[in-house]
Amino acid sequence: MAEVYEPTVEERYQSLCEILLRYTSRITVISMLTVVCRNHGIEQPPQSLAHLEQLVEALSNGIRTFCPAHDVPRLMLSIAEILE
Repeated sequence: MAEVYEPTVEERYQSLCEILLRYTSRITVISMLTVVCRNHGIEQPPQSLAHLEQLVEALSNGIRTFCPAHDVPRLMLSIAEILE
């Protein structure tokens, strides 16, 4: 039976960063991630899937603020796929 590849938390975090960069500037992404991690006590990059999920949940306000409104649903779906 073939093994199913499961991305690491670090790979998922890197994918999150890449997706965010498609919709907003590098400085905004860095700022959002830094502030959210600091405010929620999450290491950067997150060290567990639970922390990554917590980070994504906390990022939703920043995403709605800094990303174009018409792109938010697609962006959130892309992020959800990372967490699956």
